[in-house]
Amino acid sequence: MMYLAYITLHILTFIHCLIWVFFVFGCLYSKTIATLNLYLILPFIYFSWISRQHPILAFKLILIRKYLKELPDVPVNFNKSDLIKNDFDEVLKQLNILEENVPSEKKSTSEEKHNIIVYYFKLEKLYMLPYHFSFLKIRFDDSYENPLTPQGLLILGVILSLYSTLNKSPITMIKNILS
Repeated sequence: MMYLAYITLHILTFIHCLIWVFFVFGCLYSKTIATLNLYLILPFIYFSWISRQHPILAFKLILIRKYLKELPDVPVNFNKSDLIKNDFDEVLKQLNILEENVPSEKKSTSEEKHNIIVYYFKLEKLYMLPYHFSFLKIRFDDSYENPLTPQGLLILGVILSLYSTLNKSPITMIKNILS
């Protein structure tokens, strides 16, 4: 069961990355994908944000919490400087929500929570895109509103998808943006 959990964690992390890449840049490929983004993926993302917990993040944390001692280590170099404060707090908040209805004797200690979150970030670092994206996001922290927050990416995906549905082709869209 441990290996199934390990494989599932990798699949979920990969799918999570693909959803965002598909949503933001899929409209550059075709108008059909842009329409799919606007009518299916955008509402899915929006409704997952309205809920108290992010469904993919919660499932990953449940698996890590349950199998942490048995899971193989993720083969990446990781140190304390790799933990980004805002992202750490976000994952900790989700982990605390998960443990609200757990009996007190089964709740994770602060050290176990730290290990769960470190394992989660190691998994993200292995796939590089979310990890490097977080560091890129820090570069925009001095701007009025960070365009690389999930909300900023959602707006970018909507703008690109709408623009793609209104123009003749994605190549025309890119030429118009660059000119």
